[in-house]
Amino acid sequence: MVMFPMVLLGSALGVQINVILPDAIVLISLTLVLIFLSVESTIESIKIRRKENKILAEKNKKQAKEAISVEVLQENNSREVHEDHGMGKQTEHEDDRRSDEEEKKEVELNPADTPNQS
Repeated sequence: MVMFPMVLLGSALGVQINVILPDAIVLISLTLVLIFLSVESTIESIKIRRKENKILAEKNKKQAKEAISVEVLQENNSREVHEDHGMGKQTEHEDDRRSDEEEKKEVELNPADTPNQS
């Protein structure tokens, strides 16, 4: 509603200027106004696009961090579940093998206990 009187005033002035000035000058002036408005609009749209891209990039970084956090939590939870169900425990065979290896190390460390072969 506020623009309506301005539009009427602009139309009345435009008609008077069109009658007074030659057609070439009106055409050139309208072309310059169109070019000016196009450049201003393009510059503003570039600014808005950069701002939106920046916001999207920050949002994507945040989502990537959250995804990594979720993966880490899932890995930790799966490890805890495996350990709770005995998957993280050693089997008896592994215990026997380790005890055999420990005995060999003890023999190597205490050569006095072994019979003398010389």
